Amino acid sequence: MKKVQIAGKLMVAAIAAMCTVFAPEATACSSPDVAGRFGRSRGLAAALESSMDGVLPLARTAIPGNSDDKAENFRDRNPEIVGMWIVTFYVGNTTEVYDLGIQQFYGDGTEMTNSSSFSPLEGNICFGVWQAAGARTFKLRHIGWTFDTNGKFSGTARLSVTLTVSPQGDTYAGSYMADAIDPSGNIVAGSQAKGPVRGRRFKAD
Repeated sequence: MKKVQIAGKLMVAAIAAMCTVFAPEATACSSPDVAGRFGRSRGLAAALESSMDGVLPLARTAIPGNSDDKAENFRDRNPEIVGMWIVTFYVGNTTEVYDLGIQQFYGDGTEMTNSSSFSPLEGNICFGVWQAAGARTFKLRHIGWTFDTNGKFSGTARLSVTLTVSPQGDTYAGSYMADAIDPSGNIVAGSQAKGPVRGRRFKAD
């Protein structure tokens, strides 16, 4: 019993000594460098929050269904759109390509697009929500952050699409409208675009 007590006292003493030795390091988190990085992160977050003021009126589209709906039921009711697509956006009524993307429609009413028109540094991933708007017809709205070539936050990209899936379920056609919002919530001059959009389903076989 005495040996256990002695061992316990020695352990407490050792821990106390370690705390004394390493106590100066506890101030590292308040160093100017770390504080500066934290301050810059807060500044970016504030800019992102500010930029949402101009985006939310467009992006506030409720996920279809109600609290009693199950994700699988929603998916089963809208099988035409769920899955992966290769999507092409055209400029106006021309054959000029505005964007080419890999697009994923999920069964819970959300969507994601990987754009080829922008590098990952500039922001090439957008997230959206979709809902049924008629027989094989769907509406989509999505947003994504944008950055300049130096990696600095430059605003938000917005996209609205109305599309109709073919009876065969392997292609879709529709129209889109797009623009960009600067960190102050203003539409970036020259960023507005619209035109036809075409998609073809990416299959496993």
